[in-house]
This record gives sequence, structure tokens and C-alpha cells, in this order.
Amino acid sequence: MVGSPNFFRGIYNGSSANEAIRNGSTVIQHLFEKSFDVQGLKWDLTPFTGRSDYGPFIEKGIPAGGLFTGAEEIKSPEFVGRYGGLMNVAYDPCYHLACDTLQNINKAVLGEMGYSAGYVLQSFAQASNLPAYLNP
Repeated sequence: MVGSPNFFRGIYNGSSANEAIRNGSTVIQHLFEKSFDVQGLKWDLTPFTGRSDYGPFIEKGIPAGGLFTGAEEIKSPEFVGRYGGLMNVAYDPCYHLACDTLQNINKAVLGEMGYSAGYVLQSFAQASNLPAYLNP
């Protein structure tokens, strides 16, 4: 979920990952943080639980990271203050429902998330030794 209509800008908290992948996951987390800072955008860390598509990677000991704009959880007053939107409403009221279509996304935040993903991928592509880059 990277285009939720009632979004927040979440970065998976790689520093809380399993010890075997913590260094690499934290490097990824910091790259995402920098990408939002470069854009002048607010962001928050979100739990690194394995609940999303990255789960199978961390189960196999592969460092991971990513972005999240919210799903079925209810937006808090604190996050309304940081990101705007509607209090006491799900980040994505259509999460996994029939209304979960392209008409239900926030295109601006999707673009911001896309920029951040590109930023991290470019950093990986420019690394001469990716395993060493992820495990400084």
C-alpha cells in the first residue's frame, strides 16, 4: 500500500529487524529516510513485522525495507496533525475490498513513494559491491 487516500508516509523500521539482517535493513531504512528528507516530506517509521511482500525475504535472511502508506488501521489524531486527512477513518477504507481500484489512490503520495523507491534503487545500482554496501 503506497497510495492510500488517507495516507501517512511510513518507512519500515529496519533497525528492529532480526539481528542477521539488521545492518542491511537499517541501511535500506536510512536511504528511504534520506529520500523523503531530500523531498522535504514528513515520514514516520512503521513496524517491520513481515506482514507485507517483504516477509518471505526476511524469513530467508535477506535484508529488506520498504514503504507503507496505511491500510485498514484507523488514522490517529497525531497523524492527522502531521499529514492531514481524516481522523478516525482508515488509511485506506477500501483495503482489499471491491472499491480498491485506481480511483481509490492518492496520486500525489504515490508519486512521492515512487520517487523514494527510485532513489533507493539508484543507490543500489551505483554500489560497486551491494553485499558490502548493505553490511558496512
